Amino acid sequence: MKSILCFSVIAFLIWGPVTASPLICDLSKYSPQPGLVANADEDSLTLIWEGAKGSELRMQLALVDRAPVVQQLAVRSSKGNWRVLGENLKPEFNLTSGRRRISEQQLNPLRKLGVELTPELLQREKWNVFWDSSLTIPGLAKTNPDLPRQANEVTRTTAQYKVQECWIETNGSRLEVSFDGLTMGSFSGRLRFTVYRGTNLIRQEVIARTEEPSVAYKYSGGLKGFVTESSPRVVWKDTSGEWQKYEFGGAENSGPVALRARNRLAIVAGKAGSLAVFPPPHKFFWAREVEINLGYVWYRKDHEGLFSVGVRHGDREEMFRPYGVSDQLWEQRVRQSRRFAQGNFALYNAPPGTEQRMAVYFYLSPSEPEATREEVLDFTHQDRYKRLPGHQVMVSHYHYHTHFAEALADSGGFDLQPPWIPAFRALGINIAVMSDFHGDGHADDPGPLRFQDLKNYFESCRRHSDLDFLILPGEEANVHLGGHYTLLFPRPVYWTKVRLEDQGFVERDSIYGQVYYTGASADFLGLLRREPGTGMAGASPHQRIHRLPGCDQGVRSLPESALSGRCLQVFSG
Repeated sequence: MKSILCFSVIAFLIWGPVTASPLICDLSKYSPQPGLVANADEDSLTLIWEGAKGSELRMQLALVDRAPVVQQLAVRSSKGNWRVLGENLKPEFNLTSGRRRISEQQLNPLRKLGVELTPELLQREKWNVFWDSSLTIPGLAKTNPDLPRQANEVTRTTAQYKVQECWIETNGSRLEVSFDGLTMGSFSGRLRFTVYRGTNLIRQEVIARTEEPSVAYKYSGGLKGFVTESSPRVVWKDTSGEWQKYEFGGAENSGPVALRARNRLAIVAGKAGSLAVFPPPHKFFWAREVEINLGYVWYRKDHEGLFSVGVRHGDREEMFRPYGVSDQLWEQRVRQSRRFAQGNFALYNAPPGTEQRMAVYFYLSPSEPEATREEVLDFTHQDRYKRLPGHQVMVSHYHYHTHFAEALADSGGFDLQPPWIPAFRALGINIAVMSDFHGDGHADDPGPLRFQDLKNYFESCRRHSDLDFLILPGEEANVHLGGHYTLLFPRPVYWTKVRLEDQGFVERDSIYGQVYYTGASADFLGLLRREPGTGMAGASPHQRIHRLPGCDQGVRSLPESALSGRCLQVFSG
């Protein structure tokens, strides 16, 4: 009776007075198969599936007050007994939305081209925005039209349920269980649980749509109702790689406690095993100008003895950490960092009628947190680039808070190792294409200062490259052709972005040798024609990488010859 009484008290604390609802599930699209089984009765639905390494998983679902409840999560090893990792857990989703705006960065080239800015064009192109920060009030001036933003543009809502039915579907080697009757602000749709034969994963997600015309949004999701008696702590590794923990000895939390966890991963450490929580590894992140870890997993102590865990995004961008030995550079970087924090945090797009998916993953394990963490990281190759035999791993487009050449020149020499270099190498990267001189350097200088910038850049790349680590001096230019594009030459090339009246297109400099002065698109295209192996495409280096003849494997893998400069990747610009 003690355990029954305990559950009654816990359920009242979480939900208040509760009423069990009958569970009516449509099984017409369910096909039982070995290792992937669903059993339904009038009160609950139980999924049992084959996990990794001979383990077996069990999830029991029910309705309470017409809302889905995870009655039980359990796991057992190939020769063990069932271990319960959670009971009577309530799925939790929250949504924050703002108004999507087009950016002046998109509008200015259209104005220069004389394109008519019709309402239809603005409606279509606003979904391609990069510079928008829909939750930032009042907003960064001159970044978007129709500013300042108003506080009433931002809404915060929690998922509500009035489930009429559930349905279960076999989809290859996975089972999908969906509950209708979900609403969350202007969104409506369903809650879905997906389990996968051969893994210990559970995907819990909202699938919903809105008919509002200009919605940008973010979400948080998780499970509420873990009991500290059986699951006494949450553990994670911090960004330095050290284990951290919280044992719920403090006061109750009024909101989620964001964890800046390495690998976006937190683990509920229970007496019977471990339950990991983490976001989708790729689609969880929208395009950003800054790569700071904002804390993508969370815990929350709800009551004495009860807590919740889940995934989330921050409400705003944070400033990157400015550097600068000189006051001039420090102040310049502070202004730039502040601008990014205020103007760029675009959220997800939700065009009217489109289906949005808001997911959180759980991983069940009978093991200790250390082993569970390794099992989860196997899904993403330990968050390292997987190198193909005979190829190198290349990444591109890094500038604003690296500004490689400028940082070294400001330090007074070329032998200061920037912190991003060991970070890149730890990720398995062999080739790093930088994109300097996009906000740094002397862009409008007709020669001497610009050429010295380039010379410093080339020397910086030479100095910090190694036998198995190559830094390539790319540049994100934004002159002459409209938009931005990234250039990558196979050898040092000295060129300017302006050309004075007394300067020829090509001249011989006593220090730098052959140099190019470009004052218009014809000059710039002439530069590309005269330097073999160069090229470019597109209008934004944020988009994709194109392959040139002699290169192979696209974005991540290049032939070994790339390290000797015989292979060239050109980034759509």
